[in-house]
Amino acid sequence: MAKLKPGDRVDCRVKLNAIVSPYNPDYDEVVTFEIVAKDSSGVYLFVPQYRTLSGTVTVDKYLSRQLGIDKKFIGERIMYIQGSFIYKVSSILDGLFCAKCREFYMMAEPNQEDGTLICWSCRQNPYR
Repeated sequence: MAKLKPGDRVDCRVKLNAIVSPYNPDYDEVVTFEIVAKDSSGVYLFVPQYRTLSGTVTVDKYLSRQLGIDKKFIGERIMYIQGSFIYKVSSILDGLFCAKCREFYMMAEPNQEDGTLICWSCRQNPYR
């Protein structure tokens, strides 16, 4: 699986309201999803309200904290898939999220020893 991160977009093949294998020639459509979290073997995808898929769960505060999902997704639906179910990578964000305020900065590079970014505003005002 490519080095995907939250915010990247991936395409998956969908048949009868379920994501199917990318090698399955029998599918209804190709749908683009946004990644909201990831682990070692798969990713969590944001599922919009207008899309009906089996196997979705609603994000609550506990799940958001456990998976590191942004607070804006609380109350929304997500779905977990293994990396092998990704048909193709649609777009990869070039930049990083601030480790404190979670704001995205295009073309940013890590400025901490652990490979994360802390933005100028958070470094100047730690109470932000």
